[in-house]
Amino acid sequence: MKFPKVNQKQSFPDLEEEVLAFWKEHDTFQKSIDQRPADKPYRFYDGPPFITGTPHYGSLLSSIVKDIVPRYHTMQGKRCERVWGWDCHGLPIEEKVQKKLGLKSSKDIEALGIKQFIEECYTYTKETSAEWDWYIDHIGRWVDMDNAYKTMDQDYMESVMWVFKSMWEKGMIYKGQRVSLYSWKLSTPISNFEVAMDDSYEEVSDPAITVMFPLLEENTHVKIGDNLLAWTTTPWTIPAHMAIAVNPELAYSRVSSDGQFFILATGRVETVFKGREYEIVESFMGRDLLGLSYEAPFSYYQGKVDTTKNHRVLDADFVTDTDGTGIAHEAPEFGDVDFQLAKEKGVHISAALDNEGRYTEEISDYVGLHYQEANDVISAKLKEMGRLFKKESINHRVAMCPRSGTPLIYKAQDSWFINIQDMKDRLIGENEGINWQPNHLKHGQFLKSMEGAPDWCISRTRYWGTPMPIWIGTDAE
Repeated sequence: MKFPKVNQKQSFPDLEEEVLAFWKEHDTFQKSIDQRPADKPYRFYDGPPFITGTPHYGSLLSSIVKDIVPRYHTMQGKRCERVWGWDCHGLPIEEKVQKKLGLKSSKDIEALGIKQFIEECYTYTKETSAEWDWYIDHIGRWVDMDNAYKTMDQDYMESVMWVFKSMWEKGMIYKGQRVSLYSWKLSTPISNFEVAMDDSYEEVSDPAITVMFPLLEENTHVKIGDNLLAWTTTPWTIPAHMAIAVNPELAYSRVSSDGQFFILATGRVETVFKGREYEIVESFMGRDLLGLSYEAPFSYYQGKVDTTKNHRVLDADFVTDTDGTGIAHEAPEFGDVDFQLAKEKGVHISAALDNEGRYTEEISDYVGLHYQEANDVISAKLKEMGRLFKKESINHRVAMCPRSGTPLIYKAQDSWFINIQDMKDRLIGENEGINWQPNHLKHGQFLKSMEGAPDWCISRTRYWGTPMPIWIGTDAE
């Protein structure tokens, strides 16, 4: 008989092992490649998983889906080489090694020695991949794991550096500064994509304060000493305050209460003054406030910044009257739209927090204070100074570091970027040639992601990764 008689009491686990043994004994996978003509190639290089432990449901599910593609093309008569890969670099590996060595921060890594830390990362990646072979075999996937590429291999890193050099020569690389999500726990930027993919958001309670900014100039609508009211859920950013933003097309009011005058969006008066006696003295448009100077709560940047551009009222169409006061406190170091506004208006960008989330020398009274501890400290100081109009609590969703589980902040950083804007037309054109499944992704989510894509930040403040081939001479002008 060509086939053995079917055992009606067959053990499926035993049958699985028999099939796998047969494939290996007869080299069935390699034969499926060799039997197809060399002039009809289809190459499938696996998008590599991290070497951080055994596979889980998510990695196995995506692996099964991947296996469908080369099997389909093999059945179409193509010679389909399928090569496994390992992502050996980045935060996941560093985090595992830090835990193994008992290292808590970047300072601990540097105290140990970067060379020794990298050697530990290299050792870890070599020892952690063994169990994957069993799992990949037992989901019935055919892929060459013996000749897998590794991102830590020198030839792989050299290829990445070659790509970087080629892009540099084409004018596609530049150094710049941008605000992005930042993990103070790991001292590195975290991509929006990674946070979104892991749905790394949590509902938290934060302080929400309304701060008074007394005007130093007047016009036909407002007087010197009138208080601009700005609302924020990040009191710790107030020491790095640089500007006030209003929407020129919104209505604002001058309000009298308790012998003082306050300026805020008309649509927010009732909510902000709830429980207080008040009177709207006059209403006007946001454009009538533009350019006015005022007194900042703290003087850390006094005499260090251009007063014709800083501590002034700026126009910003992103300001609304749906919450807060309709007046935005601007600390450009800690917000994307605030940063863009500051670049447009020539406002100073501070460097008030270090890589571990602590105040730098710029905030001289609180050097070394962690921003999480600073909320109460700064709120108390504002109250002492007579600048705190109101303090509340707010529940809202905040991004969390998917690696450390600590809150992320938005922080301006010097980084290297790929200029995506100059190649968007080509990217969008190339999308037309891709056979998307399901098809609606082509002109839906994927197209929209390209149309709105910012320039790509490609540098990370880490130790275990492909080094960027950049040399800057000490005598460069």
